Amino acid sequence: MRDGAWKLYWPRVDAAMANLKTDNLPYQKNFEVPHFEMDVSNPPVERAPMVFGHPELFHLGDDPCEEKNLATEHPHRVSKMKDELANWFENVERDRREIP
Repeated sequence: MRDGAWKLYWPRVDAAMANLKTDNLPYQKNFEVPHFEMDVSNPPVERAPMVFGHPELFHLGDDPCEEKNLATEHPHRVSKMKDELANWFENVERDRREIP
């Protein structure tokens, strides 16, 4: 998630996406197979394995290569961005579930 120069990196977690398994078959198929596959031998940002449930925060203006995780230094910003992301996701899901 981006908020100006701030970027919250929080990989998708299967537990967080569990409600998608309750969708009807057409929606389930969207998540079983990638829409496309792209072989990237040299990704722009290499990430170390993350601890489950711990997002990373970067300031892209000062750190465009995302080398310094600022999450512990800015817990209020992490919390704010997590809440905004959760609200956005809930709105998208609510709208999507209303599609006939």
